[in-house]
Amino acid sequence: MSNHKIPDNIMDTVLERRGSKSLTKTDWKKSTGKNSRARGTGSKLSIHAQARERSMSSDLDSMDMMKSLKRGVKYENTFRLEPKDDELFSCSKMEKAMLQIMEEVIGDSPYDSVTCNTLVHTLSNQIKDRAKIFPWKRYRFIVHVILGQNTNTSIKVGSRCIWDEHRDTFASASYENKTIFAMATCFAVYLD
Repeated sequence: MSNHKIPDNIMDTVLERRGSKSLTKTDWKKSTGKNSRARGTGSKLSIHAQARERSMSSDLDSMDMMKSLKRGVKYENTFRLEPKDDELFSCSKMEKAMLQIMEEVIGDSPYDSVTCNTLVHTLSNQIKDRAKIFPWKRYRFIVHVILGQNTNTSIKVGSRCIWDEHRDTFASASYENKTIFAMATCFAVYLD
């Protein structure tokens, strides 16, 4: 423990918080173990003495930080709250891309409950990969695909999200052949 001089106002504050004005500053130093030379001798360190020790060790941490800064430059976050004009998510481009992927993957294949599982995974992965190719930086993509047997019945799909209505958006496309229908939605959520 180093021998730093403790300012009087800190000790007075500590003594007031303890509710003991009869305790002298030397008694306070003894109770915190300030007069003991080796660590572990004397009484246990008080909370305030431990805080002093941490502040002294933080000085050493700041010196280590300065050394690491000399090794390489660290950049701060940009904290950009809105995308640039050329980086805005385009719903029409994404819908065309999703429709093209569904036509390529599904085509005229018949409905089979076993193969539809892998078909859904393939569709969602290809749509997500296509979204990453576009120049939409700082967006997180969530792809949801529904695939079922086309039996001329109706289906209603809904979704609710908590998002920023000015920056976050989605694109949706549907495809059907004689035996299969597919609905895909790609949510684009802007990272703050």
